[in-house]
Amino acid sequence: MRRFVQKYVNSCLNCLYYKGGSGRKPGLLNSIEKVAMPFHTVHIDHVGPFVRSKRNKNYILTIVDGFTKFCILEPVADTSVRGVLKTLQQMIAIFGVPSRIISDRGSAYTSLRFKKFVEELGIKHILNAVATPRANGQCERVNRTLLNSLAATCAGKPEETWDEYVKVVQSGINSTVHRTTKKSPTQLLFGYKPRGMADAKLVASIQDTLDQIDLEQLRKETKEIIDKDQKSQKQRFDSKRFKAPKYAVGEVVMVAASPVATGESKKLVAKSKGPFKITAVLPNDRYEVQDLRNLRKAPNQRSIVAVDSLKRWVTFDATQ
Repeated sequence: MRRFVQKYVNSCLNCLYYKGGSGRKPGLLNSIEKVAMPFHTVHIDHVGPFVRSKRNKNYILTIVDGFTKFCILEPVADTSVRGVLKTLQQMIAIFGVPSRIISDRGSAYTSLRFKKFVEELGIKHILNAVATPRANGQCERVNRTLLNSLAATCAGKPEETWDEYVKVVQSGINSTVHRTTKKSPTQLLFGYKPRGMADAKLVASIQDTLDQIDLEQLRKETKEIIDKDQKSQKQRFDSKRFKAPKYAVGEVVMVAASPVATGESKKLVAKSKGPFKITAVLPNDRYEVQDLRNLRKAPNQRSIVAVDSLKRWVTFDATQ
């Protein structure tokens, strides 16, 4: 009888939709391997919209080097692939072609034009799962710093001039000592301690500084520090989690509902939505799913979700 009651309760559809998870979440942290080479891996993201500037800019494209944390902040008119490719081409002209680009699933990054761009240059493009901002934490941290710093820098100035101060903020971020590496991004990348906004004299002195510093040793030491910090982060993250359950192709599941819009009550909103069907098992506890409620309108539509957003769809068989 006890087993019967437990199965009956577990198969309650209203419970599946509205009951939130409790205790530790499934899925351990899948760290991205760090390579001791600047601009081997870059993270990209858009932040905005801002008030449209006098120069017709509405967003900032953030590019972060995964190793040195050096960032490029470029005001752009929109989030289209055209602006992304233009900025990446400028970056490549200075720092070379990256081996990996990590981004969210914005329309610019999932476009055929972007796919063709990375394929032609032999770049591995890693797309984050939906609603998993931690997967692109490099950009998230820079964006938070950017917004705070830009607000302080623009205080008392006309709102539509914000884009004139983005490069000042970029210089400040790149000149600040990073907690993990104990060095500033500019020092790790170029081998000198920055003195604010770069000028002709500063650029001319870079070559002299490079001759004095063993950059390879400096970067080796930095990688050891990053690896140690990353291991500690993984241990802290995993201590609050348990090993993720495995789902098979064809299995029916529920997916965590997206956050409600600002101003709406969260109290009585369903915590999950579905049913969805697993259509592919991906690396790092990611799954491709198909919305079974939308088969007629969009039979080919798929989404990528992390394992901690899934739970099994349970049916109740009273004969068992």
